Amino acid sequence: PEDAASATALRDAHWLIRDSAISLLPSVASLKALRGLPPESVSQRPMAGFADPSFSGPEQVLPALPETASEVQHMAASIAARGNLLLLGAQATEAAVKTADLSGYGLLAFATHGLKAGELDGLAEPA
Repeated sequence: PEDAASATALRDAHWLIRDSAISLLPSVASLKALRGLPPESVSQRPMAGFADPSFSGPEQVLPALPETASEVQHMAASIAARGNLLLLGAQATEAAVKTADLSGYGLLAFATHGLKAGELDGLAEPA
């Protein structure tokens, strides 16, 4: 049959890969964009983690999340590298996140509550 003849012809064809190694590269535009990136810093720190934040105020409507502290600690342990920053409990504040220089960390972990807009009275934005 015709299909068998086609299969035999394809199998017996002299394919370039039988004689030469073949490499695939991204487009020229991609190579140019990659070359424009700054070199990866060898001083990059592995992970910054924030967990089990302390909520305070007259209307404490969010329960504590103590299991999130161990969650972030396990993540940091699995990376097994020096230089992790872990802010837990009372240290895990919005101010700490906003003032910390997080640009040198390869991984940021936030283990806390997440709220949808309208989930709490007066909350118009996700938080």
